[in-house]
Amino acid sequence: SKIIVSANEIGKNAFDSCFNLSDVKFQHVKAIHSEAFANCRSLLNIDLPHEICEIHTDAFRNCRGLKVMTFLSHGYYFDETLKISDNAFSGCDEITFITDCPYRIEWPNQLGAELFTIIDINASTSD
Repeated sequence: SKIIVSANEIGKNAFDSCFNLSDVKFQHVKAIHSEAFANCRSLLNIDLPHEICEIHTDAFRNCRGLKVMTFLSHGYYFDETLKISDNAFSGCDEITFITDCPYRIEWPNQLGAELFTIIDINASTSD
């Protein structure tokens, strides 16, 4: 199933163990708290809003199916850095992170950038 979440913050354990949840699109969300989407094993895709500032510890723990996380600015200017806490994605095997603003991301010390294949859609490519 797919949902659109429009709230300032997603609380701790808000969608924990929603086993049939496959796609989440966030609107106006600034923070995703601990274990908000933990154990959502069918979760495949996440669209983060330009307003997002924090993804807390274990927010997406054991979302083993999570493959694509999209974070696009849509032309907005950012005042804050997106802080991804340690172990925010523990138990996730491999995620493609699609962004147009990689400078705005603060990776955690553990389970950080090495987990992600980062695609900067603004990066120029040459053949």
